[in-house]
Amino acid sequence: ASQTERRINKRKEHLRKDAWFMLGLWQGPRLRKDWDNLQEDEDRHIASMALFFDAMFSFTITFLGRELTERHSQDFDGIKNWWIRFGCLISVWLATVDFSSRFDNDDIPFKLFWGLYGLAALGMMMHSTGGPESRNAPWFALSLASLYGLLALQFFRHAFY
Repeated sequence: ASQTERRINKRKEHLRKDAWFMLGLWQGPRLRKDWDNLQEDEDRHIASMALFFDAMFSFTITFLGRELTERHSQDFDGIKNWWIRFGCLISVWLATVDFSSRFDNDDIPFKLFWGLYGLAALGMMMHSTGGPESRNAPWFALSLASLYGLLALQFFRHAFY
């Protein structure tokens, strides 16, 4: 095959792999892993989105650790509050990793989901300081509820598609 034919075939393969152009703006869910024959997706790579969420969670947990070293946070209530916030952050991070390792799409609802999810995660992390009576507590709870609500909507979308 000539160089021109190879470029054309490479372009066709690119369009075939990039479902955004082939199937439109709304697509069915796509699993990253085929559980019937347990073969990994060959085009699997670390996305910048995954690195963004990992960095956000790492910075927030580091900040929570620094807050725990303060003198007023070392009583029983301070340690209990720290474990509650730490547990919320870890559970959200694990849910994010679980969902993103199962599903992958390029349609508008999926991109909108990750945009809203990133804003809610950022809101939760920004308001992770202070105790249950602090001015950050309602915003932390609202962000956490938004994260789990968005995840539930995506799981329902994938389950009933």
